[in-house]
Amino acid sequence: MSSKSIHPPEHLLNSVEEIANIKQSLSLRDRSLTSANELYVQSGSLPGYGTQYMAGGEFIAKLVFVRKPDGSREIGKYQPGDWESKVNEVLELCRALTYQDNWPPEKKAAYELPVLIDRDMLRRVSEMNEQHNAEIKVNWQIRGHQKLEMMRDTFFSELKNEWPVEYVEIHIIKRDAKKIVELILENIIMTYSFGYMHGKGWISFKELENANLYFGDLLAVAIGDSLKGSKSKGRAFTFPLITISAMGRADVWGESEESRNL
Repeated sequence: MSSKSIHPPEHLLNSVEEIANIKQSLSLRDRSLTSANELYVQSGSLPGYGTQYMAGGEFIAKLVFVRKPDGSREIGKYQPGDWESKVNEVLELCRALTYQDNWPPEKKAAYELPVLIDRDMLRRVSEMNEQHNAEIKVNWQIRGHQKLEMMRDTFFSELKNEWPVEYVEIHIIKRDAKKIVELILENIIMTYSFGYMHGKGWISFKELENANLYFGDLLAVAIGDSLKGSKSKGRAFTFPLITISAMGRADVWGESEESRNL
């Protein structure tokens, strides 16, 4: 193998090696998730010579190198480009997928529990939403609408950090992608409003929790309909939606604080 005049940075080589090594321990399904943003990393043994690593596009490698038995590296190809910006994200995802096996028991249990929706509670929440619709709309225009982008970022950030499978599946959907994005925004608006309703005392915590479970499950079902073999679970989406609900409840407390200061 011949070396190129431009040598790849050491951290890039380390990251590509780590991605390839982690992929060896993942299921076939999870390996496919690591290629979701179109960065492909592969490795293979070269008997008597070492291990070869490749990274880049699906059909065109941008980086090829060998880790020799003595620990040194031999660079065969390095073509700098935009593909390098994807390496850290893929590495984070690979690490997260392995962390899933080491989740604490309570998190695993919460993730695996079946979603049981109480339709009577949903009906009551819907009735309270309709009854107080005018005030909810006013609050949304004053506070919620201005915070929508921040709430959306919070939703995706929590998914990325805590629920990597769901985060990736949302981003790799091709069919109905626009529909999924619209559904996420609708769910954020609704769960924020339900948090506001709970803060006002119009619905109970159990009713709020039940509504969040429903919207999380709704999103998981929609992803399952759009992505063959989807592994997304409703409870994973429910947790960031609970965070959004807390923002709605906090705005009620803000109103109370403002009233006391008048």
